[in-house]
Amino acid sequence: MEFIDIKGLQKENPDIKGYLKIPQTENAYPVMRSKEPDWYIDRDFYGNKSVCGSIYMHNASYKGGTNLVLYGHNMRSGQMFGTLEAYLDESFLQQNKEIHFITEEGIQVYEVCMVFSASANNQELLKCLVSYTEEEMQSLLALIKQQGGRKYAPVSWGDSLITLATCEYSQKNGRFFVIGKQTDIIKRKD
Repeated sequence: MEFIDIKGLQKENPDIKGYLKIPQTENAYPVMRSKEPDWYIDRDFYGNKSVCGSIYMHNASYKGGTNLVLYGHNMRSGQMFGTLEAYLDESFLQQNKEIHFITEEGIQVYEVCMVFSASANNQELLKCLVSYTEEEMQSLLALIKQQGGRKYAPVSWGDSLITLATCEYSQKNGRFFVIGKQTDIIKRKD
């Protein structure tokens, strides 16, 4: 596991909140967050216009919250979140179970526990992604089950989650979600 100099990157752009890495894949990107929702959807790390955009954090996500929701484009080239749908393949999942979110404090290690597709128009789902109560978490799990999502490991209230979300094209305004449950934190030594 590799630490990233987040403080050094923040000198270049204070909007960076961490670094996302899916080991054994090409997915390794800074994670941005702006006061303006979706600002990084079409901007790179430096704020320049970009077709790829950036991986960016949902504004309702917060440090210590139940779910860090990260968005990225589904690029045909495989860049950004262009390979997320590979998690539907059991062998890909077995080889790529871990998701790392690297912050100033250390590396948060997550294990993929659910994948599913849904419409971005499903307001109940979008509300429950960042659950503030146990009831909202139960609603989220019920909605995932209704969507025919694949569950690889149990999730319960109190678990720290990360959700990677991208577009998918089997339905109008479709989204594909990969959810990981935190299994470890590797602290950065000062």
